Amino acid sequence: MSGEQPLSDVLSEFARTLVTDFPIQGILDHLVERIVDVLPVTAAGVTLIAPDTRPHYVAASNDSALCFERLQSEVGEGPCLVAFQTGDAVATPDLRSESRFPKFTARALSEGLRAVFAFPFNNGQSRTGALDLYRTVPGPLDPESISAAHTLADVASAYMCNAQARADLQESSDRARETALHDPLTGLPNRTLLLERLDHAVYRGRRSGMISAVLVTSPQVV
Repeated sequence: MSGEQPLSDVLSEFARTLVTDFPIQGILDHLVERIVDVLPVTAAGVTLIAPDTRPHYVAASNDSALCFERLQSEVGEGPCLVAFQTGDAVATPDLRSESRFPKFTARALSEGLRAVFAFPFNNGQSRTGALDLYRTVPGPLDPESISAAHTLADVASAYMCNAQARADLQESSDRARETALHDPLTGLPNRTLLLERLDHAVYRGRRSGMISAVLVTSPQVV
């Protein structure tokens, strides 16, 4: 690999995110920024895809990579989508002789792209998207770089699953709290939330020396 930092350093950085609340977008942004430091590529991009929905969560190391990621979604074809659909890496060492995705190839060549390598984010039997490596000169990646790209894609996929699980758990917790503190019919705050707010007010009053008051109103009988 031609980068200044070894792959082990980048993997260590990812490992440190396991004990944090690193969001999915943050993981993707970090991946594409660091991968160009350890692999002989011009740029890197990621698109996460859910079945039967439009691509979501897009990250790119520069404006060109972002253009190519969006282009694949726009024309509905390209190495990223093939890798996502098949679960296999897609090597396109020379776009000038590529015929599998003509719409993407024509536009990408006009923008100066010459080679693309896509690696799927595999999660068991399912897939969540792909990592794309872009080069402005044609030619294959060496076996060491291919192996490193596979490793980074697998590690990033694992951490994204972890981040998604945390997000889902937090969302479930928020929904449960919302249900516990609001009337299910009207959506208005219930007695439990009132007592909680009163406890907070009393606590703040004791700390600040301020006095709290409760205003009670009753409906007017006509």
